[in-house]
Amino acid sequence: MYIHELKVGGLYDTVQDRINTIELYSKPHSRWDQADLESTYGSLLLPNDYFVVLEVRLIHSSHFCLKLLTTSGIIGWTSELHHDQMYNPYYFKQVTQP
Repeated sequence: MYIHELKVGGLYDTVQDRINTIELYSKPHSRWDQADLESTYGSLLLPNDYFVVLEVRLIHSSHFCLKLLTTSGIIGWTSELHHDQMYNPYYFKQVTQP
């Protein structure tokens, strides 16, 4: 499924393996704005973490930012799950049991 199909309250993972941690921020942002933001130390989505979607926000008419709750209990916003580092779109799968 695509990012715009994620449902609030659902437990998800990416279909592709994530090799890097993803920083989480305290407010919604676009991928291009995050250089101006400060992340909270230790607010990371780890490569093997599942996450609950708390909010999906459309930024700049075609880019999404997600508010997540990680399996380690961290809440934060990321725009890094829209595209990977090669700018390929992430695909998601719903997780029934972690």
